[in-house]
Amino acid sequence: MKILIIEDVQSKFDEVRSIIVSVFPGLHTFQRAFNLNEAEDAVMMPGWDLVIVDLSMDINGSGAMQGAGHATLGGLDVLERMALFKIAHPTIVVTGFDSFQDPDRFDNAIMNLADISGLASDWLGKSYIGSVRYGAANWNRKFSRMLQQWSGS
Repeated sequence: MKILIIEDVQSKFDEVRSIIVSVFPGLHTFQRAFNLNEAEDAVMMPGWDLVIVDLSMDINGSGAMQGAGHATLGGLDVLERMALFKIAHPTIVVTGFDSFQDPDRFDNAIMNLADISGLASDWLGKSYIGSVRYGAANWNRKFSRMLQQWSGS
């Protein structure tokens, strides 16, 4: 299975990868996009069996957590790009936040994860598997169940 994980935090990347391997034992090819620029390029490549997208990430790998170096909803930009280019990789959002504020996109309205998931579903249709709030109670079980249900469909 060829899997793209868009994640800038090493510990979260390791946990997500570990859960995927536990649900799907065997050989996997993992590619990691560390920032928004890498992610937008990577999703354009064909052949992904699964794409895992973080929402909040560095823009270009500079490590800045505020200002122009960080995109609060960078993962949403990735999902929108996939929709615009009609890219149909099976996709799961795994994010450490459950609410988001992006004045450029939502006129300062606060969006919650359900709102973001609704947008992703509208954009990606059947390719969108769902979202998981990383760090929430039993997030790893929810993620595992989501993977198992997807593989059975």
